[in-house]
Amino acid sequence: MTGVQTCALPISYGGTFPGSYPVPVPLNVVLGSDPGTSVDFLSLPKNSFVTVGFTNETIFDGTGDDIFVRETGGNGERADVFVSADYTDYTYLGTAVDNKTTSFDLGAIGYTEPVVSIKIVGLDNFGGS
Repeated sequence: MTGVQTCALPISYGGTFPGSYPVPVPLNVVLGSDPGTSVDFLSLPKNSFVTVGFTNETIFDGTGDDIFVRETGGNGERADVFVSADYTDYTYLGTAVDNKTTSFDLGAIGYTEPVVSIKIVGLDNFGGS
């Protein structure tokens, strides 16, 4: 893993339930919950994004779904998900919807390249963040 890049307009931030934010966002928040962290979520306001790149691993189209993105809360918050084989050019994979885990199948969009990075862009359709 090369790390996580965040860029936001306005700034993305992490937080805890109930209601402590903004707080620094450790890598494990992006990759999934870790009992050792106090941060429960990463908020991506409209047009902000997080990019996760991999150095020693890739994602290939396998049987069934390949990538899973969990969007917490039922406030209409959504995020567009993109994949890349070269850390530069991104292909739209789909939209993660609110209040559930959205699964994506690379084969559904005909994507055959090995995925080396994923970009998640906040849409913030209705929620506060």
